[in-house]
Amino acid sequence: MAMTSGKRRINNLMWKRPPGFKDLPRNPPLAGDRPPNGVLWGHDPSEFCFISRYNEIPNVVTLWSRSQIRDLDENYTTEMQEALFDQPHFCPKPRRRRPWPVLKLPRTEAAKCDPPLGLIDEGSDHEDDWEVVLVDDPDEEQEVSRDDTVDHKANVQTLLPYSLLEDGWSDKIVKAIKYDGFTRSRVLVKASPGPPPSDIDVDVKTATADSNSDAESDSESEGGEHRTVPPAEKKEHFARVPGVYSIEGLPTLTEKIPRDYLPNMLLVHDPTDLTLGREPSRYGRDPDPVAHSTENKPFLYKRVYPPPTPTDLADNRKASLYLSKGNLLGTGHHSLVYASPLELPPPLTTYRSAYPISSVSSPSETRQGTVRVAAKLAHARSSARQMLHNEAEIYHSFPEHMSEEWCGYHVITPWMRSPVPSSAMVPKFFGYYVPMRVDKGDPDYRQETGGQVDESQGHSWEGRSPVLLVEDCGKPIDSVRLDVDARAECYSFIIRMHALDYQHNSFYLRNILIQPGPLTRAPSLRSWSTPSFRLIDFGRTETEKQFLESMKEKKADSEGKDLSEVVVSTEEVTSWKTKFQRELWVEWQNARRELGFDLVEPI
Repeated sequence: MAMTSGKRRINNLMWKRPPGFKDLPRNPPLAGDRPPNGVLWGHDPSEFCFISRYNEIPNVVTLWSRSQIRDLDENYTTEMQEALFDQPHFCPKPRRRRPWPVLKLPRTEAAKCDPPLGLIDEGSDHEDDWEVVLVDDPDEEQEVSRDDTVDHKANVQTLLPYSLLEDGWSDKIVKAIKYDGFTRSRVLVKASPGPPPSDIDVDVKTATADSNSDAESDSESEGGEHRTVPPAEKKEHFARVPGVYSIEGLPTLTEKIPRDYLPNMLLVHDPTDLTLGREPSRYGRDPDPVAHSTENKPFLYKRVYPPPTPTDLADNRKASLYLSKGNLLGTGHHSLVYASPLELPPPLTTYRSAYPISSVSSPSETRQGTVRVAAKLAHARSSARQMLHNEAEIYHSFPEHMSEEWCGYHVITPWMRSPVPSSAMVPKFFGYYVPMRVDKGDPDYRQETGGQVDESQGHSWEGRSPVLLVEDCGKPIDSVRLDVDARAECYSFIIRMHALDYQHNSFYLRNILIQPGPLTRAPSLRSWSTPSFRLIDFGRTETEKQFLESMKEKKADSEGKDLSEVVVSTEEVTSWKTKFQRELWVEWQNARRELGFDLVEPI
């Protein structure tokens, strides 16, 4: 039975067209303003209107965005905008929303990254010629004091992110500066690792991940309507893990690691041999960290995806990963996932404000330069290793926009009618690493045992598992505990994947994760009332190209020929593409059922 109560994002605006209007253009229609994913976009849900498509059949309507109507330049008057839109005098463009800064580089290096590191940006409610930069080092404050100061007294309150607008944060402003050679002025804001000032209207019980009040956070809204609430297990319960293996107090890495700083070598500290891919129950106790540091050595892994460039290999950037069975996030038929500390390669380090409230403020005690990631390992079976390798290839093939947050909302016609946030769909990808052989008796590394890694495939089932590093995005959802808008957002992920010719092949609730959000806010200000969702587990995912290749392989097997000898006709390719689209349609139906929608219910 469909659960439609609590729906808040509803389109009911109608744009009035003048007498004798022309039919709307098609193939292609007016694009309007759109983010890189190319989907119909508006800054808020009120910026979508129904509009008559044909002059002779005015009751046939379609859904357009405000920017499309603006570009149509038909009746786009001040009076019409004031009558329909929440912000009639402000029509912002799509803007990438950056996660709260975690990664830190020297200021001159950070500015060269794309996107630059250290910027705070929650949306598009300000002009593009200003940026807000985080500062958490007294030496850096002294350094920027030498820059030319820009008069910002009248502007600074309108430039700060939403979560810093209150007067209680005014003392965090260092100054507005303008760098030589840059076209943008910047407001510098001191980092704050602690809780917000008391006058900020934030429910700290729900805004922090450390809340223990299950009853309060689980209560339903008045009238019994469904609303977004956290999973049943809101506070993580990991085994007590010692020393460098502990994830306690570490910030979750939610930013993309700049390509020029991505590790090309990974030192995997695995004293209990988790990388052998055995079931968790077969492992021994976690080691004493002191004993490990003196008696055991890491395994040496190298990056396969994204493929290293000659410059990457020359730089020889190394990061350290610490695996502990006490940090197990989840298991599957083919894999195991661990929350793991990752020591970043210099000069990358971290902002202190990225650490949770419970962390101490001393950089040495908070392990500055170490972040929390999800490390995925495969079981010791050929099929499992192949699936992990396929997942790495899929992550590498994803367009950047699939893991980026953008301000505003989408309407994904004709499959959906309700606006959904222009959110990231998948976790950030931090690389796929395979074990390397080292000389026997090497003083720095443990020797990898088992089969030799196949360089062409990047996997070997006899030896240690490759490691897939991605963003840790929370806990699996429970659709019964989500309101209809949240379920619609999760449903939009599969529609957007299909539009990009990806078939997920494992769309289940356990593969949709939820965490407090928005990620653009400092960790202490995130809330379950504004959650962040991600779709995971792409080991079975295939593109249309992969599907066509598999059909060609099946034909070669049936004809007893080598793949290079197989001749495929145009009619066969058309038939295979139709079959692929039919399988997408079946997955689309299953996704609706999985999320509690019936097959004909408008979403």
